[in-house]
Amino acid sequence: MKLLHTLTYTCLVTLMIVSCKPTPKETDTGTTSSTDPGFSFEVVADNSMPGLPAIQSFVFAMDHKGHWLFFGGRKNGFHGIEAPDANFPYRLANKHIYVYDTKNKTVDSMSVDDLPDDLVYPFSSSNMQSDQEGDLLYVTGGYGKGPNDTKDSIMTHDVLSVVNVPQMIQAVKNQDKAALADAIVYTHDTLFRVTGGEMHIMDDGYLYLVFGQDFNGLYTDFLQYDSLKNIIQRYTNQVRKFKISIRDKKISLDTVIIYEDEGSDYFTSEYRRRDLNVVKGITPEGKMGLTAYSGVFRCPCGPPQCICLVCAECDTCATGCTEACRKFPRNPPWLNPIYIEPQANSGTTITIDNSFEQSKNVYDCWHILIYDPNANKMYTNLFGGIGDTAHYEPVICTTNPNVKFINTLTRDLNTGQSTEHIHSNLLPEYLGSDGEFIPIPRPSLMYKNSSIYDLQKMAGKDTVLLGHLFGGILAEGPTTGVKYSYHGKDTVFTTSATNQLYKVYLKTGTQP
Repeated sequence: MKLLHTLTYTCLVTLMIVSCKPTPKETDTGTTSSTDPGFSFEVVADNSMPGLPAIQSFVFAMDHKGHWLFFGGRKNGFHGIEAPDANFPYRLANKHIYVYDTKNKTVDSMSVDDLPDDLVYPFSSSNMQSDQEGDLLYVTGGYGKGPNDTKDSIMTHDVLSVVNVPQMIQAVKNQDKAALADAIVYTHDTLFRVTGGEMHIMDDGYLYLVFGQDFNGLYTDFLQYDSLKNIIQRYTNQVRKFKISIRDKKISLDTVIIYEDEGSDYFTSEYRRRDLNVVKGITPEGKMGLTAYSGVFRCPCGPPQCICLVCAECDTCATGCTEACRKFPRNPPWLNPIYIEPQANSGTTITIDNSFEQSKNVYDCWHILIYDPNANKMYTNLFGGIGDTAHYEPVICTTNPNVKFINTLTRDLNTGQSTEHIHSNLLPEYLGSDGEFIPIPRPSLMYKNSSIYDLQKMAGKDTVLLGHLFGGILAEGPTTGVKYSYHGKDTVFTTSATNQLYKVYLKTGTQP
């Protein structure tokens, strides 16, 4: 890594911009093998909690008394890419803060209109970044309606909010508008104007805001090239980490460090990713790190060219790529994982693993994390979501399809090798995209008080209830949006936001 420069970001805030030339893994490029992890999952519908909201792309938090907190996101399914009404209409935004009491099976809610004016639209936006530590929930950005009624007010918000979760839950249960406002402190800064990234609190005390984009304007206008003058889309191409302090109900930015991809331009940067899974995991040094899996979109042809999703040729299809060949401006997903690993003295190493490709679950989806301290292996388990067309059987020549895969990605921390295993059992429906895994609080099963399960603590138990899979997008079939040829017929599969809850069990020593 090369330090480019240090400058004053705002008063009393130090900003460091670090240019990183990510270290590639010194193994064969693009290999993907399958290794049975020795465990499997069972997913079963749970209808014991009626009244949950049907939402996707929302923010979730929980307290220690069995209350679930939801806000933001949308009440419809896939946003679509053609119809005028597919532009994230505000009437389909989730404009409520919900509290679900899992013990009494009751739901309370308040309108976002009960929030301070500055938070009404950010808290009803979609694809915010969030993470919870203890009683505090940190939330940034989000894409949705702005403060006026013109189409240009569809925007990415620039807000960082810190929510006291127990206080907000109690305020909603009591329908107390003043207490609701008192449960939140917030600030504005362009640093936080991100949607479709991920954010995590790490052991070094920094909040890591990983990748994502700043998108302003109507999404469907973005696909009409003569209207691009009205659209602003800018991937961050950055890992932003920052520390904050809160005094007298005010947030101060203390330190900001930004990591950029050295030696690449805006379109070829490996950091040009959004709508992906960024998950915690144990590093080879035994510390807590992050892994960014897949995400969209690569732009190998450069705008405004198209790429064939079958042969990967730009503008013109390869010889023999006949009727299966289709070209789309929405270019292929990223395949190689990126490891983001905090080091001593506020440093961070960022490594691209060119030896492994993950394409089965491309977009943000349900995920469960497991570590085996005996074998020193990290397991990232992805459930459903949206996958890569080229790796779907049979190949459906469309944009990325909805999938039912349960996929275990194994990172061997001794050898540095990664493998994947597609479980033979599938999800009951096309599910998982923009939903949430809700763990059952069981500290005795976790690795060193983290959010990662310890496989050795579950050994010999045969079947362990880990928690619930909730919300997200439910699709009738593998494709969405427009007509596609599926099994010889022109078909349109509809999507919706779901409130179906599923229990998820770990079954050790078995593989269906």
